[in-house]
Amino acid sequence: MIKTVPVLAAALAVGAVHAQDAVPDTGIPESLANSPTDDAVEMLAPFTNAGVPIDQPAALLGPREPGPSAPLPDDGPAGTEWFGGLSPWEWSRLTGDWGGARTWLEEHGVTFASSLTIEWGDAISGGTASKWVTRNYFNASLAFDTEKLVGFEGGQFYVEFATTNSPYGGTFVPVTQWSSTIELAESTTQVSNIWYEQRLFDDVLRLKFGKIDPTLEFGYLEATAGFVNLATLYPVSMVMVPTYSNSGLGGLAYLYPCEHFYIGVGAFDAGFEPDEFIRDDQFDDTFLIGETGITWDAIGSLHDGRVSFGGWWDSRELDRLDGNGTEPSSWGIYALAQQHVWRPEGAEGERGLWIFGQFGYADEDVIPPSMNIGGGVTLRGTFPTRDLDALGIYASHVQYADALALPGNETVVELFYGAQITPAVRLTPDIQFYFDPSGDDTVTDPIVFTLRLELDF
Repeated sequence: MIKTVPVLAAALAVGAVHAQDAVPDTGIPESLANSPTDDAVEMLAPFTNAGVPIDQPAALLGPREPGPSAPLPDDGPAGTEWFGGLSPWEWSRLTGDWGGARTWLEEHGVTFASSLTIEWGDAISGGTASKWVTRNYFNASLAFDTEKLVGFEGGQFYVEFATTNSPYGGTFVPVTQWSSTIELAESTTQVSNIWYEQRLFDDVLRLKFGKIDPTLEFGYLEATAGFVNLATLYPVSMVMVPTYSNSGLGGLAYLYPCEHFYIGVGAFDAGFEPDEFIRDDQFDDTFLIGETGITWDAIGSLHDGRVSFGGWWDSRELDRLDGNGTEPSSWGIYALAQQHVWRPEGAEGERGLWIFGQFGYADEDVIPPSMNIGGGVTLRGTFPTRDLDALGIYASHVQYADALALPGNETVVELFYGAQITPAVRLTPDIQFYFDPSGDDTVTDPIVFTLRLELDF
């Protein structure tokens, strides 16, 4: 049996998920009852790691170009966001400007950001059990700018609290590419990020250390913001990454030798558990990752492009999928690309049409989803009066390792529409179509509908 928690499902290890035979109370297929594993429940639940939407206001993405990345939320409409000023429907955050106190704090180096994401999901076809699953994710963060606070240039201290209520985990629809970025195999409450960052040599070098979610620094694409499926956050084959809820202690360095080229490396504790912030065997298990890429502001009529390449190595010992002993470590590579291909005349910023793609490959001796390829198209600003709405379609294909009992592949296609109800409230209906879930072409292909509500405070 695979010896590390983050690796995937029994459906992948034995290749025998039959959704129509599921046990209603648990969502565990009866076909796993006689599986060669020690614990069918553990083998079914993919991994406790999930990740969170990269468009949350408290999620600070690592920049791919030199220069500080402001942690402040996007500016709202001009005017005072408080009673007696703008209407609450125009506030960029539901709690407003706190009578001016919030602006004063931000001007003096203290930025607060918070959000609540609520989802209702239903397998309208296929699936196993737990109809109309409800999940929620809440986070709140404080960012401290050392230059504004004490005159120390280039420093930032950041702390984020997060709690997730996801009672059914991966049993809702037993697939590799989970239907939600906030879905976990367990509910959890913790300090999800706490780190210090320092920029040096006119922002040529960026250093960060603390408890860090690597998926906010490596393997992500800004163009995927708004999608709901977990596969949009980072390459599926990168299953060993210690992301939320088990993001680990570690550090990273990003070098920007010129404006449109970067290279980054990171090392993290791979065995971190939320209830063991400091462990006796800290860093006995290590996850190493690196990424390099180029960006461009404009090439002819194209804007805001990026191509990136990366690789990772994990020191944790894993059972071989063919049953012939163990491997002392695992590894993988990935590639990413995004391009802003069209922008309406006179428009600025992110408005327009984006395309993006992902590729990942991992050691197929020990990693069940050994290869994945995905891509999509997003339109930001769907109509002349709907500048903040978004419409997107995404498709992702996973190829399983040949050593599995049922190799095969799994494909998901996602379609979403993100409606910005107010600057602080976003509603996203989302539908996902799965083909051959967990590589099994004998089961009913699930169709999952999700309604996501996002509130910024």
